[in-house]
Amino acid sequence: MKQGIVKIVAIQAICLAAVAGVCLPGASFAKTKTTSTSNSKSFKKNSPLSKHVHQQQLITLNFSDIEIKKLLQILAQFSGANFVISDKITGNMTIHLTKVKWRTALSIIMKAQQLGKIKLGQAIMIAPLAEITATHLAELQAQEKIQQAEPLVDRIVFLKYSDAANVAKMLSSGSKPLLTARGQVKVDPRTNSIWIRDTPGVIRDLVRMINKIDYPVRQVEIDARIVSIDKEFERELGTRLGLTNPSVLSGRLKGANAANSLSNNNNQANISNQYYDSGTKLQLQERLNFDSPALDTLFSNNSGFRSGSIAVSLFKIGSNFLDLELSAIEGEKHAIDLASPRLITSNKQKAVIKQGQEIPYQTTSPSGGTEIEYKSARLELDVTPQITPDNKILIQLSVTNNSLGSAIKQGDSGEAASIQTEEETSTVLINDNETIVVGGIYKQEKSNIKVIIPFLGQIPILGRFFTYTNRKNFKDELLIFLTPHIINKPSELTPEFLENGTM
Repeated sequence: MKQGIVKIVAIQAICLAAVAGVCLPGASFAKTKTTSTSNSKSFKKNSPLSKHVHQQQLITLNFSDIEIKKLLQILAQFSGANFVISDKITGNMTIHLTKVKWRTALSIIMKAQQLGKIKLGQAIMIAPLAEITATHLAELQAQEKIQQAEPLVDRIVFLKYSDAANVAKMLSSGSKPLLTARGQVKVDPRTNSIWIRDTPGVIRDLVRMINKIDYPVRQVEIDARIVSIDKEFERELGTRLGLTNPSVLSGRLKGANAANSLSNNNNQANISNQYYDSGTKLQLQERLNFDSPALDTLFSNNSGFRSGSIAVSLFKIGSNFLDLELSAIEGEKHAIDLASPRLITSNKQKAVIKQGQEIPYQTTSPSGGTEIEYKSARLELDVTPQITPDNKILIQLSVTNNSLGSAIKQGDSGEAASIQTEEETSTVLINDNETIVVGGIYKQEKSNIKVIIPFLGQIPILGRFFTYTNRKNFKDELLIFLTPHIINKPSELTPEFLENGTM
């Protein structure tokens, strides 16, 4: 079938009796006339092609002081639509529109004359706005009267996944509650069900809506590894994680900047290209994708380098490979695996991981005696995952590091422990099974051990030649690896995880 040909035919109408039933000297209008040819026969008027072409018809209206009712009759005959025109529509108007869709012309006329329309089945009722408003109000009042006369029925809805109290609050609260004035809703927390009393129609709609929202929320499993690593071994860890399989990695070595880090206000990590002046460092910059301050030793010779106190980094690595590397480092006595918590949280629900201790200190009670109180010195991570439509995970991460500070004297009542606090927040968008690492949390220990050779070290004067002091300075960094994983189905909750993984 060949494409239809559209011709615009202008008609000078001295008498429009055949169209609008009125004679208007000098008035004119135009409409599209559609023809089509085919290899056999022309398409029929009611064929799908004719309806498609009809939707593309354009109309030109050029009238002076035409009666509005007559103008609407022209549009009705041109469009083929069923118009019901109210007797309360009066007045005339002048209009000039060139090659517009008939629906556009109708909207312009109704807006200019303050008219409205109601769709009644396959017909369009056009009337003044005041009449349309009155019609709507009358329908609402009639519906309210019907509801007042309808008997009330009871229905108990058992919820599988949603909280019954939240659903009941949604049904009954707000400026426009979903219940009628006679409706009631009650909650049974024991069975997680709600009891609804209302008209049959309202209850039917409410049950349909509840079934749509009562579905299992997607969950995220968070694997965490809290590792204390020797400061002198951080370079080896960064090399193992970043260079073992660079083909699966992406990105550059970055400092803990505002986009992907938790930075201390007074000391923010800042690694830029100016520190990579050698080929080796440039290669690390391109290939190493582990950018925690744990890698300070990589560039310890750069006096301009400053490491952040707390930083969040992202690298792509399989969880199994990460476990193998950390286990190997732990076997070499360079790291201690402090904890390996695994937990599950629902989408947009906060999960909390804490590691630390309660520090006792002595205070004076109001009666003059002494009391022991405790302060928390711990690392706390609040992780709130949000699953995006493309199955990525938006992680809202809040890190609080409370460590023991110096003792504060309180007069004659002894000393109180001071707590140094660092609180940082960050938001990171990652793929499923990617790993976030939090670093920059240091612990330093100093020891002086005096070693005396038996008998020889006790000889006066000469004994000092057989005595020496072993001074050691231990500096470890606490690294926290977080690997979120989207759980799509309840079947992914393995028995091993349900038995041993929760904390």
